[in-house]
Amino acid sequence: MADLNELLNKAKEVTKSAANTAKSVASDLYAQGKEKVNEAALKARLKDAYRDLGEIAYDQAKGVEVDGERKNAAIAEIDKILADLANIAD
Repeated sequence: MADLNELLNKAKEVTKSAANTAKSVASDLYAQGKEKVNEAALKARLKDAYRDLGEIAYDQAKGVEVDGERKNAAIAEIDKILADLANIAD
């Protein structure tokens, strides 16, 4: 009977350890997935910000007066997104 209890206790310990390992792996995979989604969203925002800045540059090239605040805001947005992307890479 003692052998059976020892065997059951050992099985319980192994099962608990396996569950903890699975939980840890799932948590790590979730974090990695979340980071990839965040990175993709930042890259999409960066593409939009570059497009906006391109429109401003085109307007300037065509002689259209461009609001300096708008231009500076576009540049600041690009800088912020690039910094956020660099932080993800680290």
